[in-house]
This record gives sequence, C-alpha cells and structure tokens, in this order.
Amino acid sequence: MKGINQIKNAKGFTLIELLIVVAIIGILAAIAIPQYQTYVAKADVASAVQTLTATKSPIESYVLTEGTFPANTDAVKAIVGINVPSNGTITLAPAAAGGGGTIAFGFTNGGPDVTSKTVTLTRTATGSWSCATTASNDFAPKSCPGV
Repeated sequence: MKGINQIKNAKGFTLIELLIVVAIIGILAAIAIPQYQTYVAKADVASAVQTLTATKSPIESYVLTEGTFPANTDAVKAIVGINVPSNGTITLAPAAAGGGGTIAFGFTNGGPDVTSKTVTLTRTATGSWSCATTASNDFAPKSCPGV
C-alpha cells in the first residue's frame, strides 16, 4: 500500500527530463542565432540601399541646377537633404568631370557581417545609376550585387 501512495504523490520532473529539455533548447539556440544574424545583416544592407536610393532625386536636381555632382560637405548634404543615419556615414564623391560621382554608405556599427562594409551608388555623367556593395552577396539585395 505504501508504494502506491508514493506513486500517486510523486510530482515534478526527473533530472533526465530536465536535461533533455535543456539539450533541445541548446540545439534550437545553435540554429536560431546564426539565422537571426543573417536576417539582421540583410535588413541592414537593404536599409542602406533604401537610404541611398532616397537621395538620388535630390542629387539629380542638384546636378541639373549646379552642373556638378555635390561635394562631401555638411552644408551641401543639408541642401540635398541627406540625413545622417545612426548606423553609418554617407559620403559624396564627385567625379573629375561632368555630373558623375558616388554616394557611399559606410557601416560604422551593426552586425559583424556588415560592420566596415559599404554600399555605393554611382552616377555616370550621362545620368545612369548603378549600385554595388562590399557586403557578401548573401546579404545584398538583387538590385545591388555584393562580392
């Protein structure tokens, strides 16, 4: 009789059950963390491309009115309407002649996969734009190929 009462009163988890749960959580974490870092890197690069793409129209207007690509000064950036992003810097680099130049977004912080990488939009003197990034092609959008 005493053995039956002990079984009825037994509550809780055994040590082996707890160890199995901890092992399952560890396996899930080992899979989820790299996937999350990949997702964050893709989002960072896509955000940089969008930030630079938003500056194309104001730069086109500047080139049409001034005849040259804007210089990399804070005053010109304010005229063109470039906001300073929180996770990087934007630099403008006019070409030697004509209205060509580049807009570069350099990551200063973020995930380890994108820190110190750049996204660059390049304008030719004829007005066509191209995009490239030094981030891995795994993180780059299709419109802006990576390395």
